[in-house]
Amino acid sequence: MSNQDISALTYQMYDALLLTEDSKEGPKAFAEKRKPQWKGR
Repeated sequence: MSNQDISALTYQMYDALLLTEDSKEGPKAFAEKRKPQWKGR
């Protein structure tokens, strides 16, 4: 796998992670000054 392929895959995976419920729960819980309730999604 080339460096370019690895970079492309990394960006795809990162984008997928940003769409998860947990990625939104962390900042929301922080703003609300409470512990996050992780769902693994």
